[in-house]
Amino acid sequence: MTDKITFGDLRHLLEECDFAQVKVDGPYIVYKHEPSGALQAFRSHRPAERVDPMTLASVRKTLVGFGFMEEDEFEKAARNTVAERKAKAKG
Repeated sequence: MTDKITFGDLRHLLEECDFAQVKVDGPYIVYKHEPSGALQAFRSHRPAERVDPMTLASVRKTLVGFGFMEEDEFEKAARNTVAERKAKAKG
């Protein structure tokens, strides 16, 4: 299911973990979790664009490595985020 996650889904997942988008120069989007100092940066993208495997692995490593969730919780959270988006689209 994680092969269907979009950048919009990923943004939602990061925001659920209390990451906030911060302004930076250049064609990048950066999210930061202020209390832990965790950062996640992406190239510019459209929210509906699918996430590539390297970006997904990077986000997984950040969220699991900083203790936001366990490995198996990441998979479940990603699936739930995709399911929520699809339910809203049908809505």
